[in-house]
Amino acid sequence: MLCFTRFLLSLHKNSTDMKHLDIKRALDIKGLTIKELAERLGVTYNGARLLVVNAQTLASLEKVASAIGIDITDLFFSDEENSNKEENKPISFSCPYCGKPLNLHINK
Repeated sequence: MLCFTRFLLSLHKNSTDMKHLDIKRALDIKGLTIKELAERLGVTYNGARLLVVNAQTLASLEKVASAIGIDITDLFFSDEENSNKEENKPISFSCPYCGKPLNLHINK
């Protein structure tokens, strides 16, 4: 079990680098879905979805991290990591004429 003090210190290594909880992103990185998380936790899909959206206790975060197979600190991402994710994210849409899926990458 992770020491709570060490956990808090790891989140605030640099006071200008604020970290935010993003369980959905951690799932995406591991290639897991909410349905798979629910199976690993032994809860319903809706129960897992509520944890992803609104996990509020250290115990629930520990359970989620364990089910995903990561350290609890890996559920948190910095603002810089979040902005880089948005910058590199492709825009997906379908051609209005043929219906073919298209991905648009914008390089800044």
